[in-house]
Amino acid sequence: MKTNKPIFIKGILGLLFAIALALFVFFRASKDKFSFQKVSGIITSLDKTNENFPNKDSLKFRYLKIDNSPKTFELFIGKDLGDFKPEFEKIDNLISGDSVTIYFDENYKTQADPINRLTYFIDRGQSVIFIKGSGEKYLAYFLIGLSITGILTLIILKKKGKII
Repeated sequence: MKTNKPIFIKGILGLLFAIALALFVFFRASKDKFSFQKVSGIITSLDKTNENFPNKDSLKFRYLKIDNSPKTFELFIGKDLGDFKPEFEKIDNLISGDSVTIYFDENYKTQADPINRLTYFIDRGQSVIFIKGSGEKYLAYFLIGLSITGILTLIILKKKGKII
């Protein structure tokens, strides 16, 4: 059954937009730590819970606050099957009073948020404490593959005359 709705061009454009977003996520996840914004300071609190998110799993999240940043940094440290686990993490070795450097990303959508969820690296002196995992890269690969499959499907349906 042929549809009279011109979905081919809209579908292609939507999938190309999805590929562009996936490439943005991939390149952000591929940056080295010196390409991110950074802030150094003394830890004022390190908690397993946050009053803004009382239902988050306290085994998988940490909330880090330092004196030189108005934001709290949310760190995902889940290691269960299916989690986008960190590449390296020793967050629970930190204590209040430790001096750390946090490498993070910020964008126009996250600037007003009191929680930063885009922490990629944390150092205590010369020691690495946290390296975010590769989950964003895998997500980008999946989205690009899914989008390319969608584009190929649209092309085949157009050639068969099923869509316009």
